[in-house]
Amino acid sequence: MKNRTNEYEAVPAGYEKEDNILTKYGEWARDRRKWARCSSAEGNYKARWAETKECPPELIADFRAIEVQRTILQLPEHYRMAIQIWYVPAKSPFSARLRANKLTKRKLLEYRNEALKLFRELYTIDETSRTPCTRLVA
Repeated sequence: MKNRTNEYEAVPAGYEKEDNILTKYGEWARDRRKWARCSSAEGNYKARWAETKECPPELIADFRAIEVQRTILQLPEHYRMAIQIWYVPAKSPFSARLRANKLTKRKLLEYRNEALKLFRELYTIDETSRTPCTRLVA
């Protein structure tokens, strides 16, 4: 998850699962499992997790990401925009994305917090009882 530098940027209490799901969704939406690797002139670059025996970053399964995406599409437009800016990494700097959408950071965080609340109502988090086809059948 992202490092939260002040208490205003922190995720509201009780919404950590939603934040975690949206963070994983953002990584999935950014690269779709195409790992970008840096290279060195000598060819000696190794991924950080290869040297430290860490696991590579965990990505959300494709069917779960599509369910998250469908849930996000049910949100009002300004909340969708807030989730897109906050959770999906992009090439343009964060401040440039805020300026392009005529937002302040405080307003973005207000929208993000409200979007988390609506997201919780629309998306069920129970990982054990759901299968990829549950929503299609019901």
